[in-house]
Amino acid sequence: MKNSLLIVIMVSFLSSCSGEIQDAQASHTLIKNPSFEKVHSGWASDWHKRSLYESGADVEYTLVTGDAHSGNQAIQIENKVPNDCRVYQYISVLPETVYKLSGWIKAENIAGDVGANICVLDSGTHTNELRDTRGKWVNVTLYGITAPYQTQMPVSCRIGMWGGGTTGKALFDDISLEIVRSKPPASAHIESFAFNYANDRQRIERYFEKAGDEKYTSKQLHISLFLAILIFISALCFFLYTLLVKGRIHNLDSIVHSVFTRWYIPAIGLFLFIFFTVYMFRWGLITAFDVQASMILFFITACGILVYLYRYKKLTTDNLIKIIIFLGISLRICYFLYSPYTDPYFDRQHDIWGAWSHTDYIKYIADNLNPLLPVGTHEAYHPPVHYFLSAIVFKLARLCNLEEMYAYRAVQVYLVFLSSLILIFTYKIFNLLECDKKVTLFGMAFVCFLPSLIYMSVYLNNDCTVAFFYCISFYFLVKVVKTKSVKHTVFLAIFTALAMLSKKSAIILFPFCGIVFLVELFKNRKNYKLYIKLGIIFLLIALPLGMSYQIRNYILFQQDLSYSVPVTGPVMPSNPYHLFYVSIDKLLEQPFPPPDGADRVFIFMELIRTSLFSAFEFRLPLWGFKDVATALMFFYLFNLVLLFLYLILSKKEDYKGNMHIMLVNFLLSIVFYIQMHFSSPYHTTHAFRYLAPFIPVSFGYFIGQANLKFSKVKFPVLRFIIKAQFVLFCLSSAMLIFLAGFQH
Repeated sequence: MKNSLLIVIMVSFLSSCSGEIQDAQASHTLIKNPSFEKVHSGWASDWHKRSLYESGADVEYTLVTGDAHSGNQAIQIENKVPNDCRVYQYISVLPETVYKLSGWIKAENIAGDVGANICVLDSGTHTNELRDTRGKWVNVTLYGITAPYQTQMPVSCRIGMWGGGTTGKALFDDISLEIVRSKPPASAHIESFAFNYANDRQRIERYFEKAGDEKYTSKQLHISLFLAILIFISALCFFLYTLLVKGRIHNLDSIVHSVFTRWYIPAIGLFLFIFFTVYMFRWGLITAFDVQASMILFFITACGILVYLYRYKKLTTDNLIKIIIFLGISLRICYFLYSPYTDPYFDRQHDIWGAWSHTDYIKYIADNLNPLLPVGTHEAYHPPVHYFLSAIVFKLARLCNLEEMYAYRAVQVYLVFLSSLILIFTYKIFNLLECDKKVTLFGMAFVCFLPSLIYMSVYLNNDCTVAFFYCISFYFLVKVVKTKSVKHTVFLAIFTALAMLSKKSAIILFPFCGIVFLVELFKNRKNYKLYIKLGIIFLLIALPLGMSYQIRNYILFQQDLSYSVPVTGPVMPSNPYHLFYVSIDKLLEQPFPPPDGADRVFIFMELIRTSLFSAFEFRLPLWGFKDVATALMFFYLFNLVLLFLYLILSKKEDYKGNMHIMLVNFLLSIVFYIQMHFSSPYHTTHAFRYLAPFIPVSFGYFIGQANLKFSKVKFPVLRFIIKAQFVLFCLSSAMLIFLAGFQH
């Protein structure tokens, strides 16, 4: 106990010290290697090269010696043909903070769209462009403010801008980025340093009102310290209770037992509410490093609990599973802090721009208190339950005078809550089916740590909501099989309808429930009247309620029941070669989904990529990030091989009891995915997020069965490898989420 508490205190102290160190550096330039004097492998350390058109010898990046503004070296970029070329690095920044970006440029014979400049990539802003400085070094300056959600900023020395039509040569030196603590000259215009974010005078004035207070322009780890104190107090109370109180005060024991066995859902909701409240009061102080320190605290806390349970011989499989669920929820919370609702690259959100996008749909219901939209275009063809529930959260946030951005952030917290409940109910499903405890352990770890499911927890689209209702329906289906209860059948029907009213594709629940009912009817033929009765009750509730919105849209907008927004673009081939071909080499070489290219025509290979990384595309040359992703892909492929071997080698007795329910759900999900590809054969349907709401429970189950089966082989070395690779899968997944904070 003392060791675990000491660890928490030490991390809190180190977090505070780290914040003070960063604070001391904040008065100087934040640019690493600003004068290009540090060299690694013949190139300036910390700076990366990129061209819009990679054309070999037509672009030259040179580290020039002897022709610098200061020191000995400068960087030279030469576009020999029209292009947009830059060297850049990502800098950690504070949200809603004014910065001054400056540097020195010597330009020569530049022609085309935009001359030599220093800029923030993808923001659309840049310093004065220079085309020919006649052999002189010229200083350029740009003032800008970061967005409320921004923690990273790509600073670039550049020839050209969007469009790529510039030629010529320029040298760059002494690049600087500083926090501005007093108002700049009246002639200086403060731009926006974020994509698609419009700053205004009010935000800028508000910033300068507090800029003199060091705590608002430092990088002290306020959220981490809050979590450290919260964890310390919680751990202290827990240990004091278990050592001094437990067993002596009966009423208190009953309350504690109820919290952990019956009231865990409101407990999780209350924790997330407190967390969001603190986040709101400290939003201007959160950095990516702050979130990463918080993530480390969560894992240290879990390790402390493990040590405690092991020491007192209470480290059961059930307790270990609960710690894994705790870590799964923690990863979702930290990823929420990384992921704004407005993502400039659309990696972490989908279809949130424009009229009747996901965000516009939510806002319309919140403003008009009407879940029935007057149109069926763009995302408005989707059923309304997800948007109605999100609109309630959005409206409550606005009633609390939160800005629109924070209202959408509140919706993301609500979706993290749903994602957390998915983990809880997945565990309850495993228990209802009386799975082997070790299968449950492997399966829950897989579902908790799979990156794509963590990404999905903050999407503002309807994926997380339909996954939640699908999981609840799955749970009540197992309850019906177990109890043959009318009450549970009614709940099954209601949640099935809610799933369909969240997303049309949840119609898969009807064949899923139908097959399970038929199997149970066959197994209990003598009691056929009861199953017919339960089936009729299910259909009378689920069918009309679940199909109501589709029928409405058919009447109003002539949309057929399978209608989706028309997609334009190249049709992907659907022959067996392109459907089933998978290249292990290519998956390890390029684990992230490529933005385009030949690989996207291989449907299941693309599905494997997106099942790990969703739509995440690797863009930043961040050290180690792609290596971690490659390692994660390797362990994932290893588990997929085990999964298919298990399915091939399985015998009838492997599906004794009610385990066939998992098999039906797994196979139906795969069939559904293939059918979806043939009905809409565009590369958009290769994404795992179309499959993710329906398959995780059974996917985790079979991963668990496969790992358990092959960890019992006769060879000790192979047994060790099976267990070790799964632990490494979970660790590399957590590391990937940890490093994802650098991707903005």
